[in-house]
Amino acid sequence: MNKRLLLALMLVLPFISHAQFVPQKFGKITPAEIDLKVYPKDSSASAVVLFDKGQFYYDFNSVTSDFKVVFHEHKRIKILKKEGEEYATVKIPVYGKSESREMINSFKAFTYNIIDGKQEKVKLDKSLIFKEKVNDNLSINKFTFPSVKEGSIIEYEIEITSGYDGYINDWHFQSSIPVAWSGYDVSIPEYYVFNRQTKGYNTFAESTHSQESRSINFGGSSSILYTNYIDHFVMKDVPAFKEEPFMDCKDNYLSMVSYELRSIQIPGALYKDYNASWEGISKGMLDDSDFGGQIRTRGFFRDDLAAAIKNDTTQLSKIQTIFNLVKSKVKWNDVNNYWCKDGIKKAYKDGIGNCAEINLLLVAMLKEAGITAYPVILSTRSHGLIDFGHPSSTKANYVVAVAEADGRQLFLDATRKYNQLGVLPLDCLNGKGRIVEPGKFEWIELTPGTSPSKRNYYSEINISPDGTLSGKMQLAYLQNEANDKRASLFAQKEEDYKKNIQTSIGDCTIDSLKITNLKENLELPLYMFFQYNIPNRASIAGNNIFVNPFIIGKQTENIFKLEKRTYPINYGYPFQTRHIIQLNIPKGYTIDELPKNIAVGTSDKSAIVMVKYSVSEGVITIDYLLNVSKPIFLPSEYDEIKEIYNKIVEKHAEMITLKKA
Repeated sequence: MNKRLLLALMLVLPFISHAQFVPQKFGKITPAEIDLKVYPKDSSASAVVLFDKGQFYYDFNSVTSDFKVVFHEHKRIKILKKEGEEYATVKIPVYGKSESREMINSFKAFTYNIIDGKQEKVKLDKSLIFKEKVNDNLSINKFTFPSVKEGSIIEYEIEITSGYDGYINDWHFQSSIPVAWSGYDVSIPEYYVFNRQTKGYNTFAESTHSQESRSINFGGSSSILYTNYIDHFVMKDVPAFKEEPFMDCKDNYLSMVSYELRSIQIPGALYKDYNASWEGISKGMLDDSDFGGQIRTRGFFRDDLAAAIKNDTTQLSKIQTIFNLVKSKVKWNDVNNYWCKDGIKKAYKDGIGNCAEINLLLVAMLKEAGITAYPVILSTRSHGLIDFGHPSSTKANYVVAVAEADGRQLFLDATRKYNQLGVLPLDCLNGKGRIVEPGKFEWIELTPGTSPSKRNYYSEINISPDGTLSGKMQLAYLQNEANDKRASLFAQKEEDYKKNIQTSIGDCTIDSLKITNLKENLELPLYMFFQYNIPNRASIAGNNIFVNPFIIGKQTENIFKLEKRTYPINYGYPFQTRHIIQLNIPKGYTIDELPKNIAVGTSDKSAIVMVKYSVSEGVITIDYLLNVSKPIFLPSEYDEIKEIYNKIVEKHAEMITLKKA
C-alpha cells in the first residue's frame, strides 16, 4: 500500500470510528450522520439513535393563574439495515380526557435520504398520524415515516402541554437499539417537590443539579420571585438493551430517570402532601370511598352469600365457595387497577368489573362470612417493582385478596375463572405487596402456591419398521404450571386443543384426547391424555434405527444467548419439568448405543438437570428432571444457568441407536 495513503487512512479512521453524535438544529444533517454505515460501538445494530433531547418545564399561565407543564422532545435516528426500518414507526402516548389533558401543541417529522449525491427530505403528512384510543385516559398517536430505507435518517420534534402539574415525564436513556447521545433537562419551581429515581447500569456523562431565580408577573409591577430547580442529565454511547426470556418489567433495568410527586405548596393555597409514608397512603385508601368504602358496602349480596355457604362447615370450604361465587358472578374487563371505577355493587349487578371491583367484592364477602380477610395492593411484573424507599400510591396497579384459614394466609385473585385458591397468576408474583387493613399495614411476600409447580410428561414409544413412532402420552400440570396451561386452553376453542398438541410435536395424528380438571376441580392437577402416531420420526439406516425419545417439550436451542446479562433471570416461581419415557425395543433389535447419564447443577444446586437411562426387559426408560428451586437468579449466576440450558439442548438432541440382533 502507498505510504501516503496508509498515513492518510491512519489519520482519518479515528475520526470516523469515534464520530461524536450530539444534538443539532432541526434539519441540520451532518456529514458524519450521512456517511455512517455501521455504528462503530455495535456493528450488529440495525439502527442507532443519533441523539434524543428532552426538556420538561413549568410555564405559568397568567390568564388562568396556574402552572402548565411543557414536554419537548427532539429525536434523530439513523437506519443502518433493512430490519431497522421497524424503528420508523413511532408511538406517542397522550394521557387524560379532562380540560387538564395532554395536548400536542407542535409537531414536525422528516425523512432524509441521499439520492444521486443530493439530500432529499420528505415531510410526514399529519393526516398519516393515527390516533388509537386505548382506554378513557390514554390514546396513542402512531405514525410511520415515509420513504424509509437502509441509510435513511429520520427526525421528529414534538411539544406536549398539560394541566397535570403533578406529573413529570419519565425519560429513557436506553433503547432496544444503541443510543449515541441522550439528554434530559427538567426544570421545577420550588412549589413542587418530587422524589427523583434513576435506574439502570449505565453511568451519566453529565449529571448536574442547579437552581436559578425566576419570577411570575401578574401584570404591571406585581410579581413574585421563586426558585427554579434544574436537573441536567446526559448519557453517551448507551448500548442496546437486549431482552431475553424470564425477565420481569424491563423498566426495572433500563437506564432511565423518573419523578414522583411528594408535595405541593402554592402561595395562597393549602399545602398538599402526597405519598408521605406508606402508612399514610394505606390509611388514605381505607378512608376513600373507591377502596375502603367499597369493602364496607355489603347489603346487596347478603342473601346470595348466605345461600351459597349454608352447607359449608369449615373456614376453608367457605373461602373456596365464596371464591368460586365471585368468579362465576363477575367477569374481568381486563383492566388493572386498585381503585374501583363504578363500584362493587354495579360490577356484581352487571357481571363485569375491573380488578379492584372483583377482588374488593371478594374481600367484602369473606369478611361478611366471618373470615379474616384483607386486600393487598401490588405492582404486576409488567408494571415494574415497587420502590419501598419512596412511598407512592401510583406505583401499584393491582389488588388481590388474602384470607386466613388453618393458620395459613391464602392469596386469592378472582379475576380469571381458572385461577386456583392460594395460587397467584404469574404477573402478580412480583416482590412484595402492601396489606391495606387497619392495624395490619405491612409488606407481604407475593409467594407462589404452597406446593411445587410441576410439568410432567409420561410417554410410551413404540417403533414400527418404517420409522413411525406411536404410543400413549399423559401430560400433567400442577399449581402455577396448571394456572399457566389453563390460561392458554381457556383462550382456545375445543377444536383447537388437538391442533396445538400437533403443533408442539410436529407432523402427527392425535387420537382419544381427554382433558380433565380444566374448568372444575381447579385445585387438582390438569391432565391431558392422548394417543399419537408420528410417521418417519425414527431414522432407519441399514441394520440400525436412530430415535430421539424426546417427543414433546423438547428444547432445540438455548433461550439464553447473551454474553453478559445485566438483569436477573426471573422465573416467577420454582418449578420442576420431568420426562418419564418408556421406549419399547422392537423385536429383533438390541441396543447399540445409549447417551450418557448426566447430573449438572449450579454451584448452590438451586438449578439441576439430570438425565438417566436404564434398561429392563426390552424397555429403555429415560428419566429426565429439570429442578429449579428458587424463582430468581442474579446476573452473576447467568453463566451457570446458561450452561445448564446448553446441556438440556445437547441431551434433548441425542439419539438412541438400536441394531438388528
